[in-house]
Amino acid sequence: MSNEFNRLQKPSADEIESSCLPRGSVPVACHTAVPPFLKRDPNRVSPLGLTEIGMLDDEALTIAIQLETDRGLHGIVGEQLVKNGTHSLDQATRSEIEFLQFAVLQKIAGSPVSPSQVADEYWHQFILNTALYTNWCQRNFGQYVHHRPEPRSVLSLRGIPEASSALFRKYFGMQGQMAHCANGHDCHGNCTVH
Repeated sequence: MSNEFNRLQKPSADEIESSCLPRGSVPVACHTAVPPFLKRDPNRVSPLGLTEIGMLDDEALTIAIQLETDRGLHGIVGEQLVKNGTHSLDQATRSEIEFLQFAVLQKIAGSPVSPSQVADEYWHQFILNTALYTNWCQRNFGQYVHHRPEPRSVLSLRGIPEASSALFRKYFGMQGQMAHCANGHDCHGNCTVH
């Protein structure tokens, strides 16, 4: 099922220059240089569905390439969603992509961001794989990314849902339904990253 789940063709290691700083066996704080061919090839599918505006943002493009390239390392999460019977293969793939889009926004926003409902479903499953999730966080963010549920009313007072929706529209041309969890986790309608 891993091969089915990870259907996207990923750039080869030679196509992406990386200046990751290794810490033990886990690369930390990776900063991938944006290969010039990505900006010049209008026929290339954008990583993780970045809009034209997103493709022009070097930081967003860099993290999107990095996260898309890393997808095969956490394919088991989508497999678990399918095995649990909560998602079809297509739903698990969509959930993974929206989670990675959320991760891009979290990295570039500089302020708290709320995930979409389907992104949050993937996040809940991913975080249960503690070693895998911790390593992914270290590789891509240089630190553990905490899942912090907060009441929607508190987030709304701080403008987080509206700002998150605007970022999703700007960078991915869509607006996911904001998260509200019904799977036993107490997310109070939203989850944020600080």
